Amino acid sequence: MKKFILGLLPLLFLIPAHSQQWDIQLPEYEVESVTFPYEGQVVDWGVSYLKSADFWSKSRGQQAIAFILDTGIETNHPDLKDRVILEYCKDFTGSANGFQDAHGHGTHCAGITAASDNAIGVVGNAPQAGIVAIKVLNDQGSGSFQTVALGIRYVADLVLTGQHAGKKKVISMSLGGGGGAPELEAAINYAISKGVFIVAAAGNSGCNVDNTIGYPGRYPAVVTVASIGPGELPSGFSSCGEQMDVAAPGEQILSTGKGGSYVKLSGTSMATPGVAGVICNIVSAYPTIKNQTDLEKYLRARAKDLPPTGWDKRTGYGSTVMTGYLTPPDGGDNPPPPPPPPTDPIRAFRTITIPIAGQYSFVWKASNETTFHRATVAEIVIDARTNKWSDVAIRNAIQKTDAFFANGNRGFGLLDDADLYEAGRWAAYFLALLTRDESNTLIVRGMTVQDEVGNMIWFDGAKDK
Repeated sequence: MKKFILGLLPLLFLIPAHSQQWDIQLPEYEVESVTFPYEGQVVDWGVSYLKSADFWSKSRGQQAIAFILDTGIETNHPDLKDRVILEYCKDFTGSANGFQDAHGHGTHCAGITAASDNAIGVVGNAPQAGIVAIKVLNDQGSGSFQTVALGIRYVADLVLTGQHAGKKKVISMSLGGGGGAPELEAAINYAISKGVFIVAAAGNSGCNVDNTIGYPGRYPAVVTVASIGPGELPSGFSSCGEQMDVAAPGEQILSTGKGGSYVKLSGTSMATPGVAGVICNIVSAYPTIKNQTDLEKYLRARAKDLPPTGWDKRTGYGSTVMTGYLTPPDGGDNPPPPPPPPTDPIRAFRTITIPIAGQYSFVWKASNETTFHRATVAEIVIDARTNKWSDVAIRNAIQKTDAFFANGNRGFGLLDDADLYEAGRWAAYFLALLTRDESNTLIVRGMTVQDEVGNMIWFDGAKDK
């Protein structure tokens, strides 16, 4: 069987609005028609990477409903029609199309979360979760924070009845803008207090400055999602910042599109509904996860760590690969949660002891002496407040220290009757000056020196000379 797939160029959704009228504006994108021949159902690389199918013996998301706050959903799409709960769908934009998607963005996101496992098209990460279209962006992809806040409060106050009673509510927001709004943050906090789980995209502003995450992803209360590519590296377009929680595939993701089609898009818009599907599976399987705090703790503790080790501003605590969540949070063998990110991760303060691979030494003599003495350096300690990661800071410091002590010829001629203490103070001071980085933030605190008879002496590099 052959299907025609619309291949869309990468979609970067989080950009400043082009009009004062809107807080959020999806940019226009180009459509390229391609032929994609296949038989049966395709498992996109994002679903495969997250290993969602490995979790389906526990849950397929059937006890959760994903509320897609976006441009609406094409509710009669062959891969979505069995998942959409029409009675809960709602339009907040006044569109003539109601909650139906005339844009395509929301339909694509919905399929990533929960496209049906029905032997055609694609399959979502939680293929038995319910889907609800909450249209907060109009048919041109524009919207306001106020409208998004209304959509969030609607979900929070919605009473689930009949076969849906008691199911968990998961809000997925692949949208954003700059500045935020008090009513948006208040709505998020209100929904979380009512037991709603909320996930939001970090944005596609790259990582050229300290923090590029947009709102609502920048609010600490939400699960904020970055994008990675097939090689597990952060996507170049993906935003970064101290609010980052987790990462998921966001490059060239195949999912549902307008007119019953299937399309490929890129962006943190695509990574976010992938994590929403993961969350639907988790909260369906583990009723002990009752609120956003429980969820974030569990997501962080069992995420697959991505380089560099530990939390980082590009990918947070790592990717939400579902094999890491096969053990329930109350199973007794959960690892302790990782420490929270530093308050200022971009210029975090840390004290680093430089390992001494060989032996550094210097020579010195007082002016009334005829021979030089040699002193051996046993340890160097630096204080770093730098925009470089620790391993980079250490490597730079070692290179500069090697150059300072090159060939053991660093020497100091001192005044009459000077001793090793005076020589060591000068050595530590000049080392501190010469190993500072370009922003003057890598500062040698001092070093320990061994004298000729084996005594260890500490010298302060910050001493004013």
